[in-house]
This record gives sequence, structure tokens and C-alpha cells, in this order.
Amino acid sequence: MKKKRYIFLLLFVISGLAFSLFILSNQSQPTDAKEEKETVIDNFEEIGSITVRANENVELMQNQDGWKLKHADREQNDEKIAQFIETMKNLEGKETTIAKKTVNLDFPKVTVVFENDNGSIQQVSIGQMSPAQNEYYVHHKEKDRIYLVDRAAVETIPLKPGTLLDSNIISIKPEQVNEIFIDNGTEKIELTQDSPFSVEEAMAHISGWYVKEPFHSMYSVKYSRMEAILTGLKNLKKVDIVEDNSLLGEVDFRITFRTDNHSETLLIGNPAANQHYYAKLEGTEEVFTIETRELDPFSVPSFDLIDHFVHILPLQAVNGLKVESSTFNWTITSHTKGEKETSVYTVNNKEIPTDVLREAYKGLAGLSFDKKAEGMQEYGERELTITYMTENDNESSDKIDFYSIDDQYFVFQKNNEGIDFIIEKAKVYQALEGINQILPE
Repeated sequence: MKKKRYIFLLLFVISGLAFSLFILSNQSQPTDAKEEKETVIDNFEEIGSITVRANENVELMQNQDGWKLKHADREQNDEKIAQFIETMKNLEGKETTIAKKTVNLDFPKVTVVFENDNGSIQQVSIGQMSPAQNEYYVHHKEKDRIYLVDRAAVETIPLKPGTLLDSNIISIKPEQVNEIFIDNGTEKIELTQDSPFSVEEAMAHISGWYVKEPFHSMYSVKYSRMEAILTGLKNLKKVDIVEDNSLLGEVDFRITFRTDNHSETLLIGNPAANQHYYAKLEGTEEVFTIETRELDPFSVPSFDLIDHFVHILPLQAVNGLKVESSTFNWTITSHTKGEKETSVYTVNNKEIPTDVLREAYKGLAGLSFDKKAEGMQEYGERELTITYMTENDNESSDKIDFYSIDDQYFVFQKNNEGIDFIIEKAKVYQALEGINQILPE
């Protein structure tokens, strides 16, 4: 009797395991999947309207001007709509046999309804992803067929109207902007393409942009920083429109983009949830959220925006170089000779080999300052002056005066415009010594 009971229990356990394996197998794999793909939506050229039924309904209607999003509260994004329409037109899948309830197609959360002008509809519902995570189970109601459809195609389906709206905040294109003003509550920064330098002088300024404020003199913007700012302009997007405009709060961050005849200013207010900020475009009422990370390129301190060169000038743009100090006192001049008008550099009427001077000059051209001269009210006497002549008549020049603040550092100013930065003395004298050593006696 006891032996029969054990046998009965063993059979019961085996039956239970077999049933569980059957259920798991049925959930993870289709019982019959065709290899050839077929078009999911028939006669797409006859479709006149598309409705996506999800948490929010998305309604598209075709007219003589193309596909239009219904009930849009701002301009639609034609590129996104065209991509969605084209994807649905070419939607293909491999027919498979599987129970709807095992792949969440008995009560689908997303259904797309395609309707033609005669009122005939095709309904396509989206189930769960395949075990390989690269396809979705898709049910065509009218055909009563289930397909395995490429994940990328399915994920172009917009689940809310905002997905198909133009979310750009600034209408100005990066290639159109020529001035940018940033007031981040800590400092005001003005960027401009208006170069104070000649074409020859500007050759070393790769970005083509300059910081006009907050410094006394103009300095070139780092190429990488400027690229980030211009890319950041394109990436400024509205995330969600908010109904309560008071959420914006006090504005303490402004970014203005200016062209020759137009400007737009983004106003940033209070922080919002999940690493966002409330913002609005100046002159409009609409308040929206924007991702915090999209503001990062515009939140860089002015000191970190610029190239830290004291005065970077290509040697071919230098027509004269004059150094005056207790240690060094010499003037290098340039003139051309020969039919090819080759530049020749001399000191005390003695010629300096151009290739030798070019190598030595790199140290001076690459001379970089160390930090901002913040709160610098007093400094010592002028210890050194470097003058760059940039025209043949030597009337156009840039003069840089270095003033001692202690045994280790200088402050300097360009053309008597004001003190901006501090530089280590040893670096300056090392660069000058490199040139001094190659001068003829």
C-alpha cells in the first residue's frame, strides 16, 4: 500500500513538471514561425488616418499637404512624422503561431488603427518582446495573425502627441548665430565671432569665436568648448509643457543667441524633478521643462571656456618682436627679399635662420597663463614688456606688460586694457631665453 502511494506521488510530480515545462516553452518560443517576412499593413497607400491608442491618443490625418497631427498645441516635427509613416508603410513581420495571452496580446497596451477613406480599418496591437529582445509580437486583428516584427520599427510608434511635435526651443541655427550672451547668475559671458585680429593673426584661433566679456582683453574660445556650445544649441529641447506657469519661479539663468538681425533668449528658472529645469522663451507664455544636462555647455566658467595663451600669434604674422626688461633687451625685425618675397628675420642687422627662429618661437607662442587675477587691486612695477608688430610699417602692434606681484608670479595686461590673469615668471623667462639663445651676437 505504501509502495503504491509513493508511485502515485512520483507520477504526480512528474506530471506537474511536464506541465510547467510546457507552459514555459509555450511562453518563450513560438510553436511555428515562418522564415519569410510579409507586409503587415495591406494597401497602405489607401490609408487616410492613423490613430495610436496608448495612455494618450495620437491622431494623424492625411490631406493634400501631407500627414498632419491633430490637436497639436505647437508646430509638428515633419521629419519624425515622415519617419513614422514610412516605417508603418514598410512594416514587415514573420507570421508565428502562439497564444495571444502568453505574449500580452489579450489585453494590449498599445494599438494602432489604420483607416482608409471608406471607413475600412486595420488594427495592429503590440505585445511583449521576443526572448531575444530584438522583436515584438504584433497582432493584426482583421487578419487574426501574429507576427514577429523588428524592435526598431515598432519603437518608432509615438505613444504621446508630444513625440511628434517640434521640441526645438531656439529657431536660430548654429551656423546663423554670431553672438551668444550667457548670464548664469554667477558671471556674465559674451561670446562673439567679431574678431579683433587680422586674418593672419587669427590663423591660430581655431574656433573662430572669442570671449568679449568678462575679461578686459579678448581671448579665443577653445575649439572643443565652442563645438559643445553650438551642438548644445541644437540639443535644447522641450521635454514637457507645464500648465502652471508659476513653476518657472525666479529666473537667474539667461542664454541669448543673436544673428545679424534677430535674437532669442532662453530663461531658466526653478529646478524640476528628475534632473530637469523649468524654462521658457523670452516673450512667450509657454513654460516647459528642459534636461539639466543640456544646459551643461552653457554653464562652463569663462576661464575654462578660453584658450589660455598669453598672445598666440603665428610667426608669419609677426613683422617685429621687441622685448624690454633688465634681463633681455632686443628687437627682432622682419622683411622680405627675393622674387618669392621670403621672410627674413634680423636682430642688430644680423640675419636669424628662419627655421631656427620658428622652433625657438614656439615657446613664446605657446606661453599660457595659470589663473584669474581676481580681486587684484595692487601689483608691483612693470618688469617686462613684449611688443608684437604686425604690420610692415610697424605702427600696428600689441604690447603686453608684465608686473611682478611676488617672486613667483606676474600679472599682465594687453595694450593697457586691464589685468586679467596671472602667470608664473619662470615660464615667461624660459620662453624668452629660448629665443635669446639663438640670436646672433
